[in-house]
Amino acid sequence: MKGAKDLPPQTSIDSLNCSPVTLRSSSLPQGKEAQVEIRQLSRGASDWFDERLRKRVHGVIYQYEIRDPHSGRWTLEVCMSDDPPKAAVRAIASEPTGGIYEQLRRKTDIFQPCRQDPEVYYHPLGISYLDEAGRLRYRRPIDLEEIPEEIKRSYDIDLYENVSPYPGSASHCGKLVVLISKAEPDRMAQLFILEKVWPVLKTD
Repeated sequence: MKGAKDLPPQTSIDSLNCSPVTLRSSSLPQGKEAQVEIRQLSRGASDWFDERLRKRVHGVIYQYEIRDPHSGRWTLEVCMSDDPPKAAVRAIASEPTGGIYEQLRRKTDIFQPCRQDPEVYYHPLGISYLDEAGRLRYRRPIDLEEIPEEIKRSYDIDLYENVSPYPGSASHCGKLVVLISKAEPDRMAQLFILEKVWPVLKTD
């Protein structure tokens, strides 16, 4: 799997109508990877309705149980399709339930193949937070300091325009993405906990 420092130099993004942004460090902080207890429950071919495409797609669904001392127990699905090539991570159950948990279960993380290597998927980071009304929101980080340490220690990070299909989305220009091998759906599920759950439920 390619890391941020192994990817080719940034390509022209003139058509995105934005200025290039450079990571302040070419290496990620070292340390023990973030750990949650994760167990695969099932894996099988299936169809599901893609909300973004507004149609049914076919692929493989991985189901995981995650036990997290900070937020409880979660059941997550990673839906991977080849047409179109992408992965979607969603929480389908949690203990406890209600409140912020209900809002988190409405969130989906999307992963798509990198331009240079289709076996590596990228995911535009959206770090969750609660607004003044208690509604779940997320921030798109542009600097490594805006990313939780657990994510920086556990995943490779790069700029959206370095890895996205050209010309890509202007709204994501300059934002940071996580890179994960297509063959690691369990790490995609773990990222959902670190990116969406821990920022609003982890207390220490």
